Amino acid sequence: MISSISCSWGNGMVKDSGETHKMLKNSFGAASAMSAALSGDVSAARILCSGDNEYWVEIAAENGDQIETHNMGVLLSNGPEIKQLARSLFWFYRAKDLGLIIYPNNIPRLENKLELALGTGYAKRFNYHKDMPLADLEVSAMLGDAESARALFELNKSDKALKYRWARIGAQNGSLECMFEYGLLLQDKHFEPDILRGTYWIRRSAVKHYQKACEFLNASSDISEGMVNFKR
Repeated sequence: MISSISCSWGNGMVKDSGETHKMLKNSFGAASAMSAALSGDVSAARILCSGDNEYWVEIAAENGDQIETHNMGVLLSNGPEIKQLARSLFWFYRAKDLGLIIYPNNIPRLENKLELALGTGYAKRFNYHKDMPLADLEVSAMLGDAESARALFELNKSDKALKYRWARIGAQNGSLECMFEYGLLLQDKHFEPDILRGTYWIRRSAVKHYQKACEFLNASSDISEGMVNFKR
């Protein structure tokens, strides 16, 4: 919980105090921190988030770190695109759900921007339905709708980059199918860090009893070696 974390505000980003960061860093070696972070460890991911390194900030946010979930929102909050602002709002809401006290202006400011661009009561417009226009489907997914992201993943299976993008967003949004499919996409890269991260997502899906993920893990005798005990 946030009460157990010593942190400070700066440029909109929340950061651990130097003492807290040093304590976390001393508990891991560089290689073990990377491995643990990719396998889902929250503390390990946080110590790799130096500056505004978006790769590790996003990994930490996916792992459920309150601070870096908030910081992911900050990193996206000044973009010009509506979809980027929608995703920023998603991360701020997620940080709030995790128990972080959000800087007061962040959520209202983004809600106002989206309301000006999309109209009053825009959220209702983006409730998923099968006949949604593509542009609305994308905004819905960026706002956090799991089914919209899953639909976009299905629509873009022939496009490698878009398939990867929407699988990850769907996984972040909570789609069990996307968690599993994104995990497979990562493992197909045959690069050890991606394989570790892919296993993390497959396990997240399996923990929620997604049948394909459970079958995959049962068929892979060594797939869970070195993984943290994920119970979210």
